[in-house]
Amino acid sequence: MIYLRSYDTYKETLEYDVDTGASRLVSREEVERAGVQRTFGMFTRVGDRFFGVYATPEGPVFFGDDIRVLGRFGVTRGHVELDKATRIHRFALFDDSRLVLSTHYPEREGLGTNPYDTEPEDVDMFAAIAKGTESRQFFENYRRG
Repeated sequence: MIYLRSYDTYKETLEYDVDTGASRLVSREEVERAGVQRTFGMFTRVGDRFFGVYATPEGPVFFGDDIRVLGRFGVTRGHVELDKATRIHRFALFDDSRLVLSTHYPEREGLGTNPYDTEPEDVDMFAAIAKGTESRQFFENYRRG
């Protein structure tokens, strides 16, 4: 079982079973009371589904509910595309050119609300993953034991 911080909501933590993909939301306070260590990574919600990335000794594991993909630099890549008419984004994760994970989600609010939020990846975890998969350093950052 691992615990991940929310990319979007300060008070939420995801309890995620890395073997089965079973998950539940827990409050930040509950995690702090239990003295549980959070795993390096992040998650977000799309409706009642959970998506994210967490660190392992082998590198980043990307997940969507019970689908898990071990990322490899140069092989695993994310892509976000905006439908300008509907303002709906589509996130796709490819591994060895094969689509392995995808979702649609509404545009994330917040860009420009403070001086630090100047890029889509500042407010949108999927954009952060897509940008991250372009960088060898991203994969190295998620290689933790």
